Amino acid sequence: KGTTVLGQVQYDAKDTVCRSNLGQVRASLLIQQSANDEKFPDSIESTNLGKDFYQCPLGKEKYLYDPTTGKVTCPHPGHEKF
Repeated sequence: KGTTVLGQVQYDAKDTVCRSNLGQVRASLLIQQSANDEKFPDSIESTNLGKDFYQCPLGKEKYLYDPTTGKVTCPHPGHEKF
């Protein structure tokens, strides 16, 4: 977390970007699932959203994806509930 007001604002903004990215990826996966006989794609990269959508903007950890359930999560500490 940021230790100054500006640092905290920047940290909070990146939290918001992470939530937004996850929402975009999840929505794209649902669209692909419905168009593909209810089967989720093998990778989140198949959504073709762009490389910045597949990792956390804070820690740069790659998002975790389970193609059997379509679940996408962020492994960054504090982002487990996103």
